[in-house]
Amino acid sequence: MLPRALAARGHEIGNHAIFHPCLRNVPQGGRDWVRPEYALESYTVPQMVDELQAANTTLLALDGETVRTLGYNCGDTTAGGHSYVDAARPLFLAARIGEDRIAADVRALDPMLVPSWMVQNVSGDEMIAFVKKAVGPGASPSSCSTASVAATASTSPARPTNSSSPGSLRTGRRSGRTRSSG
Repeated sequence: MLPRALAARGHEIGNHAIFHPCLRNVPQGGRDWVRPEYALESYTVPQMVDELQAANTTLLALDGETVRTLGYNCGDTTAGGHSYVDAARPLFLAARIGEDRIAADVRALDPMLVPSWMVQNVSGDEMIAFVKKAVGPGASPSSCSTASVAATASTSPARPTNSSSPGSLRTGRRSGRTRSSG
């Protein structure tokens, strides 16, 4: 299916940067596959933001959408030793970070640092157990798998536009619902 048709059905193509830059030198090791020119240690914050903006522009050409979420590459949020989270904030509705945890209260989450389970080599039973833990007995309505929060935020039919003021609204094409961005 073509990207515009997917977007029309409510799916999002999220931003994950163009060159997939990641930190090469991490305490747990194992990132020798990161090419030196794409190691976030050698990036600057403006360089990372430029790459994210270029990816947004490319995705706009594909699907016609202006509102995006971000998946931090390898869960990394620094470039050249400095956080780029705040610099990227104006570009995205929300961003997921690779933290395998369940939020105690999703209302307290920074939308640019939504934890998500980086599922690799996990069985369906293990995924179901994670979700049951998040929404199981004793879980409050505000406690859920934060991956669901990111998915909800990225597929909402009403999203704020990137070019408007913080308190503006964008109404979804397929519903009359709106959601405040500020």
